[in-house]
Parts: sequence; structure tokens; C-alpha cells
Amino acid sequence: MELLILIRPFFQLVNQYISGFTYLFSLVFFVCFIRDCAKSRLRFDRFEIIALCYFFLSIGISLISGSTVGTLLGQFNKLFLCLFSMLVINRLASINPHGTRASLIRKVTYFSAAFVLISLLLPSSYQSLWGAKTFQMAFSSQHETAELITLLIALIGYDLKLYSRFIPARLLIATGLLFALLMTGARTITIAGGVIYVVQLLYATKGIDRRLRGLVIIFSSVIIALVVLPGLSSTALFEKSKNLEGSGSSFSNGRDQIWLYYYSVFSNMPVINQFFGAGVGMILEHSRLAIGTHNDFLSFLISFGIVGLVFYLIYMARSLLRNGLAPCGLLAFLIFIWCAFFNGFSGYTELVFSLCVFVATYSKGAIAEPERSSCVCKLDSIYRDRPVNITNRGSVF
Repeated sequence: MELLILIRPFFQLVNQYISGFTYLFSLVFFVCFIRDCAKSRLRFDRFEIIALCYFFLSIGISLISGSTVGTLLGQFNKLFLCLFSMLVINRLASINPHGTRASLIRKVTYFSAAFVLISLLLPSSYQSLWGAKTFQMAFSSQHETAELITLLIALIGYDLKLYSRFIPARLLIATGLLFALLMTGARTITIAGGVIYVVQLLYATKGIDRRLRGLVIIFSSVIIALVVLPGLSSTALFEKSKNLEGSGSSFSNGRDQIWLYYYSVFSNMPVINQFFGAGVGMILEHSRLAIGTHNDFLSFLISFGIVGLVFYLIYMARSLLRNGLAPCGLLAFLIFIWCAFFNGFSGYTELVFSLCVFVATYSKGAIAEPERSSCVCKLDSIYRDRPVNITNRGSVF
């Protein structure tokens, strides 16, 4: 399961041209989940069992409510990808950095990053939305592009934690991806990806001498002030915000009105549905405003009820804060709240995987030390259990 999360960009890129290709990913992911459960590789506590059983039972509520098969497949596929991926965060940190898996992950990550950066140069990768030139590649929305780029930024941070070579080059690729993220115009996801980028930048430079690090920061600040900032106003992120305000629309792009509408939908539901939900088809099939809630909390209230929302919040908090109030986990939880409130989280699979990778990378005790040469590794394996003669100063061992 953890390997599939780390090579997810490949499936998403192909999905641009072969619609539904990511369902193949889901099929393999769920097969691996069943296999790991059968072999006792996954351990569940009592709360996780109760929460997962509740969401499984919600499939029945959705069927009773008349949800179509397509809606059931799409919504529960995204929900269970989100919930199951949280179970393997610790395993993401245990990938052997010297094995074939690590090599495959690296190839997929940097091939996908190169594909995105090359697409950034192609006029056909852009669409005009809200009067801004937005980077969309061949995806149906800029949000799909933004969440893929965010996952790639997180994966480069994962790679930086494993390998100490070519740090400037890898940071340069991540910076290029950050610019691509700004060009998508997806403001909520861009902020999430930007936070992940800043954390990996700070981590990658923490080993530099303090004085040299200070000079690097000053030099970078000057470059940003002279080169980057003047060009930011022309990126889709800022163009979109400026055009929304100029047209008389709210900065939230109408979210306040959407939230009020869906809250009224929830308020008018029968009490039993308010507690246990009206099924996943309520929003997509039966609502007059068929553009989604742009808010996970409202979506869960309507689809899974108050009980489902409580389970969801506690489940995510326990998953992301598994190491207590460690800075990384707390930051990941705040990113989750930000995205879930202003746009959505569980339905954005690449964004979900981004936080899984982020927590696995920077949590306390996560991921072993960076790679060393094969010679050192072989010597370690030979002499690990061999006593050292400390009286013989002239001997290497």
C-alpha cells in the first residue's frame, strides 16, 4: 500500500489521457489492503474499527436513499482511499532507501516532475478561468493539477530526507513545481503546497553552517525581491484574486453563499438523517446546487450525519497527530483543517497522500538517516557485531 501511495503521480498523469485509469490504482490499493489485513500487517484499534464499520454501513444508507452506482463508486472510492492511507503513515517511513522500491519511487517522482515542468512551457496546458491564464495541463480542473503538484513537492521532500546528494538541484525542481502550483490558481491547495515546500526548504538547509546559511537566506531574499515578487502578480493565483474582487464577487468566490445553501439543506433534513446522514447522493444528485459544498464538514454532515463528521474529525486527528503535538503533525492537521474547510480534503486523493508523505517524512523518528556509500554499508554489515580493539590505535577497526 505504501509503495502505491508513493508512485501515485504516474496513475494521475495517465488519467489525463485515459479517463478512469486511477480506478485501476484503487483496485490494486484495496486488494493490497485486504491482503495486509489477512496477513495481520495492519493493526486497528477499537476506534478505527468502529469508524470504518460506520462508513461501510453508510453504503447501505446511500443505497436506501437511491444513490446511483456511479455516485457510490466515485464517492466511497475517494473516502476509503483517504481513510486507509492514514493507516500506513508509519510504514511510509520504513521504505528501504537502498532497495529497488526506492529507485522506482525516485524515477516516478522526477519523471512526473519533469513532465509537469515541461507542460508548464506549453501553451496548450493553459485555460482561461476568471480572466486569468491558469495552468491545467490536460486535467478537467485546475484543482487536479494543483493536488498532483503538491504531492510531487511532498515526494521531493521525502527524497531529500532519504538522500543527501544534489540538494540544490532537488530544491530547484521543487521551486519550479511551486511556481507551477501558483499558476494553477487553486488558492486553497496552493497554500497547502507552499507550506510543505517551506518546511522541506528549512529542513534541507539546516545542516549548513549558520553563517553560510544566513548568507544564503539573505541572497535568496534579494533574488526573490528583485526577480520573483514582480512576476507574482501575473501568476494565476494573484490574477484570479484580483479579478474576483474587481468584478464585485467576494474573495471567497461565492463560498459563503454555497455554505449557507447547504447548511439550510442540512437543517431541513429529518432528525434521523441529521444524525446518520442522507447518503452520498444527496449532494451530487438531489441538490439543486450541483457544484459541491466546497467544505468537507458540510459534505460529511449531509452525507454521513453528525456521527459521521465526528468520526471523520477524530480519525484524521488521531492519524496526523499520532506522535502527539509534534510540530510536523500539528502543522499537517492545520493544513487538513484549512483544506477541508475552504475546499475539501477527502475527495482530493493526491492532497491526502501529500499529507501522509509529509507526516511520514518529518515526524519524530520518521525515516532513517540519509544514504551512505555502498562501501560503508558493506563494512557496516561485516563489522556491526565484531568487537573493536580500542587498544590498537593504529588499526582502522
